[in-house]
Amino acid sequence: MFTSIFAVQFLYMVACGGDHFEEGSYCAILLFFCALAAKGLLALAGRVKLLGLIRAGAALAALLVSFSCLAQAAAQLRQNAAQADSPSYVAELGGVSPDADALRQMAQIVGEGSLFSTYATALDDMLGNFQPTGCDYIIHALGDTPFEDYLKNFTENQYDFVQTTNYTVWPWEPWANGVSWPFYRELYADYALHSDHSFWTLWQYAGEGANLLEGSTEVKVEQLDAHNVRITVTSDVTDLCYADLVLSWQNSYTDDPARLLTWQHTVFVYDASQAGVRGGAGEGYFQPAAAQQRHLPVYLENGSGSIVLSGQPDYCTALTVTGAACDELIRFAR
Repeated sequence: MFTSIFAVQFLYMVACGGDHFEEGSYCAILLFFCALAAKGLLALAGRVKLLGLIRAGAALAALLVSFSCLAQAAAQLRQNAAQADSPSYVAELGGVSPDADALRQMAQIVGEGSLFSTYATALDDMLGNFQPTGCDYIIHALGDTPFEDYLKNFTENQYDFVQTTNYTVWPWEPWANGVSWPFYRELYADYALHSDHSFWTLWQYAGEGANLLEGSTEVKVEQLDAHNVRITVTSDVTDLCYADLVLSWQNSYTDDPARLLTWQHTVFVYDASQAGVRGGAGEGYFQPAAAQQRHLPVYLENGSGSIVLSGQPDYCTALTVTGAACDELIRFAR
């Protein structure tokens, strides 16, 4: 276990540029002290010839812990039964929830309709189904092929309702719509915002392209330096909206010897609107080092908006944008 932890720590540092795998450090420290304690007990037992007694005591302690856990589980079941009359009790979940009212409201709205949840929650359990692609959170559709399957399931089945996390409560929702824009462009184009419920938002199908806006656009590509490119979109449409950009780029290694210290290179998309307008977490999101005809969002306010693509690591890469065009304008639901 020690070897595995240290191996993961090393890989994390190489891949991410820093030691931020705190869980591994905690586990290593706990294992270390537990090992020392066990060694100490064994050494003591060897000295006083009480190893058999210690083993018997350990077995008895394990039995006591097991019985204690069973008693606690029984007490919890009795408590759950006693809570059946509570306003926060949700029968389908077999217990209480601080979001009981929100869950019941959403279940009533969806009714017998079909539901696609980008983050599977208690609502899915209450309706007796699960996220139809098998991915409990959209970010877990990892890799190009699984994400394509995820998107294909969504676009081909035309669900009555979609449940996402709520922008105003869950700060990662704006980040998710940048990372997973090919999905969100379909959602925002075809679904109307129905209602917010605590941590969640319900969207209702409104028709193919129901939220597309007509208007002209101009896309400007500005090379700020060798590593950074600003993409600016202007439009005669003044409504709050997303510009669906289609971009091609290449982030290439330079001749700097420091490249030998890196494992991967990538592109980071700085999106000022994410934190400034939509209250999202972070400054942006990552994209592959090279892309052809890849869709990315730009939030437009008063007919203008921009993002900055940054080649990373910036000390040994150079970024070039080889194509940029606007495909669609999609009304911003909020």
